[in-house]
Amino acid sequence: MGKAILDRSSDGEHHPKLLGTRLRPLNRQQSPDDCIRIPYRRECPVAWNLMITGSLLGLWSVLYAANPDGSARPLAMVLPQQVAAFAADLSSDARATRTQAEAGLIALGPAALEHLPHADSARDPQTRDSLRRIARTLEAADAAIALESQTVYVAEQSTRRKWIDALASQTGNQFRLDQVPPRWLDAGTRPPGVDPISFWEVIRWLEADQQVTATIGREAKLLPRASQQPSAKVLAEQHRGVFRLQCLECQSRPLPRGGHLIRIRVGVCGEPRLRPLFLVSGVDQWKVVAKQEVCAPYTPGARRELPGGTGTIEVSWDFVIPAGTPVPDAVTIDGELALTLATRTSRIDFRDLQGPFPITRRRGQSSVSVLGVTSDVAHSNIRLAVALGGRDGLFESYRAALMTPDLKLEPTPGNILAPVDINQIQEAPEGVVLECHFPAEIPAGASLQAQVPTVIATEKIAFWFEQVPVTPAP
Repeated sequence: MGKAILDRSSDGEHHPKLLGTRLRPLNRQQSPDDCIRIPYRRECPVAWNLMITGSLLGLWSVLYAANPDGSARPLAMVLPQQVAAFAADLSSDARATRTQAEAGLIALGPAALEHLPHADSARDPQTRDSLRRIARTLEAADAAIALESQTVYVAEQSTRRKWIDALASQTGNQFRLDQVPPRWLDAGTRPPGVDPISFWEVIRWLEADQQVTATIGREAKLLPRASQQPSAKVLAEQHRGVFRLQCLECQSRPLPRGGHLIRIRVGVCGEPRLRPLFLVSGVDQWKVVAKQEVCAPYTPGARRELPGGTGTIEVSWDFVIPAGTPVPDAVTIDGELALTLATRTSRIDFRDLQGPFPITRRRGQSSVSVLGVTSDVAHSNIRLAVALGGRDGLFESYRAALMTPDLKLEPTPGNILAPVDINQIQEAPEGVVLECHFPAEIPAGASLQAQVPTVIATEKIAFWFEQVPVTPAP
C-alpha cells in the first residue's frame, strides 16, 4: 500500500495522493532484475479519501492480512468473505451493527461491487435501501478513480522499449510498437525530468526527437515520422487530466450580407484506456472574445452529439463578427464539453444456463440477467436484460454502443460461438431486453460469457485557449 501524502497541484488546491513503488517483470520470461523501477503516483478524489480514511484504518488488518511468511496476502483472498459478512450485518436488529457494516462495505472500495448482493435480493426494505446506497457510493468512487490521470516517473536510464512497456503496465495505456524501427526502441534513453510524468507528457517526449509520431485510439500507436502525411497545425493545446484538447482551426469567412464568421474547431482525446467516448457540445457553453468584445454564436443554444470510437473527437462552432467590425488578428476561446465514456469492461460468466431464471450478475454499474433459454438440436435463443444503473436518458449512439454486450456461448468445452443475431425486444424495469440467437443446442453445463462496460461516467471538461491567431479561410 502506498504512503498517503498531501500534494499541492497546479490549481492551488490540496489533493491527496498515493505514493508507492511497484517493480514487476515486463513478461514471464524476464526476471525482476530486468525491470525498471517506477515510483507510481495516482490521484485520489478528495471526498472519497475523507469518507473512507477512518474506516480504512480500522480494516487494515482485514484487507492486508499477513501470510505465515510475513508477506502481504492478496486482497482478493479475503474480500468475498468480508463482503458477505458485512452484507449479512445490514439486516441486524442493532442500528450500530448496521451502520458499522455499511461503513465497512464502503471502506472496502469499488472492488467490493463484484461481490455485493443485488438490492432486489434483500427481503426487507431497509436492507434494500442500504445496498442501493452502498452501490451508488462505490460506483461513484469507481468512476472517479477511473478518470484519474495516472502518472509515473522513471528512476533510472533504460531502453525506450522497456520504459514504454513498464509505463503501459503501470497506467493501463497500451502502446503499439510494431511499426517503429527496433533500433530506435532498443536505444538507451532517459525521459524528461518531470516528476511525475503524465501520459500526454510521455507522448510529447516520444515525438520530441522527430523520429516517430503517435496516433491515439484504443492504444497509442507509434509510427515512423516519415510514413505520416503532414498533419494540420495545432494552434493551441491544453491537458486536462486524462484529456488532451487542441484548437485545430480558427478561420474567418465573409457572410453574404456583410460581417464575418469565425469558425472554431476543437479536438478532444482521452487516454487510450478511456474508450469509447461520446461527446455532447452546446454552443452556449463556448465563448469567443476579440479585443474584449464577445462574439455572438451563429446558432445560439444549439446542441450536438458527436459519437467517438477510437480516436480524436472534433467539434466546431461558428461565431459572428458584425458588419463594420474588422476581423481580429487573434481571439481568446473558452468553453465546456460534456463527455460520456466507458472506461473499463469486465467479463460476466453464466456457467449454468438451466435456471431457475432470472439469473443476475452485476459488475459495478452494469448488470446482466438471463431471463430465459429456449433450445433445440440446431438453434437456441437466450433472452437477456442489460441494465446500467442511474443512466436514464442516454442518447441513442451511446445506447447502441454500450447496451449490446459482447456475447460468447460455449455449448461444450472449447467450442466458442458468437450470436448470429441480437434483437432488442423492449425496455423493462430490469433493463433493455435482448433476444440472442445462437446456431447450437444448449446442453447441460453450457456457459455464456458477456463482456460489458463496468465504469460509466460523465465528465465536463473546461478549456481555454488564449490569443489564438485568426486566419482567412482558403
